[in-house]
Amino acid sequence: MACHSLNCKTNVHHTACLFINIMCDEYTANARRSATKYALSDVTKLLIMSNQIPEVVGEYTPYYFEILLDTEKPLTQLDKLPLNIQRTYYHEFWHYLQNITTTYGVLGTWQAYDKLRQLLVHVLQQTGLIQLPLDGPAVEEQKSIDAFLKLQAGAGRLPADIDPIVRDGYRISQIKLINDKRMQAIFPGRNLGAVQLLIDHPVSRGLGYNFGEVAISECMARMAEERHYGLVPGLERYPYRIAEDLAVRECPVVGNDQEMLFALCDVALMHPLPGYAFYRLLQEMNRDQFPQGTGEKVIDYGLQSYKKWGWDITKQRDNAIQGFQYVVDKLFHDPAYDVTVHWLKTIMVKGHNLRELDPYFALKLFRAKPFTTEMDKVWLEVGGPQAINKKWQRAIQIPADLRKIPGYVENIYPQRLRMVKQYSDLLIKGTVACNCYQICKHSLPPIVDQRCIESPWERAADVGKVCPYTASSVNWGFHGRGFIINGQQIKF
Repeated sequence: MACHSLNCKTNVHHTACLFINIMCDEYTANARRSATKYALSDVTKLLIMSNQIPEVVGEYTPYYFEILLDTEKPLTQLDKLPLNIQRTYYHEFWHYLQNITTTYGVLGTWQAYDKLRQLLVHVLQQTGLIQLPLDGPAVEEQKSIDAFLKLQAGAGRLPADIDPIVRDGYRISQIKLINDKRMQAIFPGRNLGAVQLLIDHPVSRGLGYNFGEVAISECMARMAEERHYGLVPGLERYPYRIAEDLAVRECPVVGNDQEMLFALCDVALMHPLPGYAFYRLLQEMNRDQFPQGTGEKVIDYGLQSYKKWGWDITKQRDNAIQGFQYVVDKLFHDPAYDVTVHWLKTIMVKGHNLRELDPYFALKLFRAKPFTTEMDKVWLEVGGPQAINKKWQRAIQIPADLRKIPGYVENIYPQRLRMVKQYSDLLIKGTVACNCYQICKHSLPPIVDQRCIESPWERAADVGKVCPYTASSVNWGFHGRGFIINGQQIKF
C-alpha cells in the first residue's frame, strides 16, 4: 500500500472509542464552508461569496493529533481527494510535525497532559464534597503555567470586532520585549522578554499584538502549502503572514527569501520561547550581515546561537519526552488504552529521533512535491494524525513498523485522548457539556442524549453503555465521589 493511503477505521463503538470536538487550530483556504465566529459586514459577506476571503476547511487539534477535513469523501487515498482537501491536509500535516518534532511542541504536549495529572492529585487528596471549579495553590500553579504557554503561543487573528476587510491594513510600527515575571520565574537569571508588536492602521485604532508560536507555525505551514499549491487569495495577514512582515523588517535578506524564512520558523520552534528566539535571531543575523544562502545555513546559525545563549535544546526536548511518557503512564493504566498509549508514546519518540538524526528534514520535505517520496519517508517513520471527514469516518497513517503488528491500527483511538482536556476543563473551569457529542452521535450505534450536554456524569449509571466520559471517570477516581458544580450537588 502506498504511503499516501490511510488505514480506514470504522465508527463502530468500543469502550471510550469516540471523538471530542474541542476548539482547534482553524486553517483557512479557498472555497470552503463558512465558520466565521464574528459578525460580518455586508461587504465582507460579498467578499466571501466571491472567494476573496477564504473560509475554514480544516482543523488540527494540537496535542491530540487529529485533523477534521471538510469533505464527505473517504480519506483512505489522500492524493485522490479534491485539490483543496489535499492542500489542507498537507498544511495541517505540518502542524502535526511541529507538534511532535520541535522543542516547543513537545513541551506543550507534556504540559497539556501533566496539567490533568496534577489536578487529579489535588482532587484525590480531598475528602467530602469537592467544589468545582477547583481553587487553591495547585490550581493557581496550573493556571500560571497555562498563562505562560499562552504568552509563548502569542495571538492569532486580530480582535473579532475589527472588520476582516480592515485587518490586512495593519502594519508593524514598533517592537517591544515585555519583561514577563512568569518567564523570569521559569528561567531565572536570563534577560528574556515576550515579543509585542505595536501595529497601526491608517483609519483604525492601534493595537498590541503578542508575537509567538502561532504566527511562526502558521507562517511555516502556509509557506509550504503555497510553495506547492499556489497562493491562498484573501488569507489573513494575522497570523499567517505577520512573521514574514517581521522578518522583512528586521533582516531583509532572510525575510525576502522563502526558504531561509521557512528555516528560521523551523529553528525558532526548536526553542521553548519561539517568538523571542525568532526575533533575537533576526536581530543577530542582521547585525552579522548574514549572507544570502540555504535554509541549512539558517538552521545551523540558529542552533549554534542557542548554544552561545546557554540553551541546551536537545536536553530540554529529551527531558520533555521523558516527562511526557511518565505522565501518560500515570494517566492511562486501563488495558483498553494500551495500544493507543503505545502509539502515542511511539510517535513522540520517533518525532524526537527524526529531528535528532536529520535537523534538516523539514527543509527536504518543504522542497519536495507533496505526497511523493520525501513525504512518504516521513510518513513511514512517524505516521500522521488521525483524519476525520464530515461523515465522521476516520482514517490514520501509522509508522511502518507498527503497521506490521496484526490488529494494531484497529485499536488506536486518538479521540480517547481528548478526555484529558475534557476533565482538565471540568476541574479548572467547571465545564459541564461533554464535547464528544458529535462523534458519539455518529458512532454505531449512536449513544447520545440530552444528559451528554447537561449532566454527562449521570451516564455512569447506564448499564452496558460505557462512553468515554464515564470510562474516564472510573479510570481517574471520580466514580462514587461527590462534587458541587454551579451550586448543584452531583455524584459520579
